[in-house]
Amino acid sequence: MPRVGFARTMVAITDPEVIATSGETHHPIVSRCPGC
Repeated sequence: MPRVGFARTMVAITDPEVIATSGETHHPIVSRCPGC
C-alpha cells in the first residue's frame, strides 16, 4: 500500500488587507504529499 502524507509549506501574503486582518505576512498551507 503506497504511503500518502501531508506536507506543510508557508505561502507569502502580499495583500495588505489580508495582512492587516491576520497580522501575518506568511500563512501555512497543507497539501497531500504522495510518498511522504
